[in-house]
Amino acid sequence: MINDYEAGQLQTAAQLYSPQSGRQLEVLTTQPAVQIYTGNWLEGCPAGKCGRGYHDYEGVAIECQHCP
Repeated sequence: MINDYEAGQLQTAAQLYSPQSGRQLEVLTTQPAVQIYTGNWLEGCPAGKCGRGYHDYEGVAIECQHCP
């Protein structure tokens, strides 16, 4: 659930920051909730861009949605 959710208003749902690289990600949505999946078990998945393989813990997915 997004704190202080206001229906129809674009709001910050998540913020990610890597102190190692300095990269930042801010997720904005009009949805009241987010589902977060971590890449705990990516080892052995099909290769991605440029044929690069993935390893465990190298990904995250954030899906904006209504509550289940």
